[in-house]
Amino acid sequence: MGLFSRRRKSVSEAYQPELVKPVVGGPGQGGAVFERFQTTRAMPEETIARFRGRVPDAVLDMWRVHGEGFVGDGYLRVLDPQRISPDGVLDPDEGAVALMNTALDDTIFWHGPAQAFICVKWRLGVLDLVSHNRPEDPRAVLGSLGDRDFQERALENRHFMEWLGRGGSVPDLTQGLFYVPAPTIGGAYVSTALEPGGALESQQIYLQFGGGPRLGFQNPDEITPRPDCDSRS
Repeated sequence: MGLFSRRRKSVSEAYQPELVKPVVGGPGQGGAVFERFQTTRAMPEETIARFRGRVPDAVLDMWRVHGEGFVGDGYLRVLDPQRISPDGVLDPDEGAVALMNTALDDTIFWHGPAQAFICVKWRLGVLDLVSHNRPEDPRAVLGSLGDRDFQERALENRHFMEWLGRGGSVPDLTQGLFYVPAPTIGGAYVSTALEPGGALESQQIYLQFGGGPRLGFQNPDEITPRPDCDSRS
């Protein structure tokens, strides 16, 4: 059952490996960003219109071509910003637009003032830059987020892969895997502490008990996965 009551999900929001399709022509063709993607629904036109001018054109292309859904093995999921956080932004004054969640309930934002992509790792209470805060091709950065090696190192997906290795399933689109209790309040940071639940509810708990995220790595090339920690052992 998991930590939170799970609402009944439509089949369209479940991860289905057989529906993860190679994008015809590959990245860069017709606006495509990712090599493999499972679209669950088209991105609403009103969302694209609302955020035009606030995000790079590559993000608009990602929404038009891929819509909402799962990237590759399902760790990364593209969602309408307003389904990730209130008003679709991290802070209205900061101009950070929510683009994706991960299966470990982290959120990737586009930060307009810094012209950079950031990953808020709610589970750890940190904010890492996952692109350089200098002119960089946004399409290339988005594509790198789907790269397995980049996900393992910079997005720290190790516990998700361990969860799958033990027979766990990929969470539905708006679901995720939550550490019980949260590492930010002394819980174990190990994959065996994971339970499935609603992503937004998990993030709210992390915020409530851990406070806002502190600045972590400021250069994506320097990100080193944080080690497991279990004070019970």
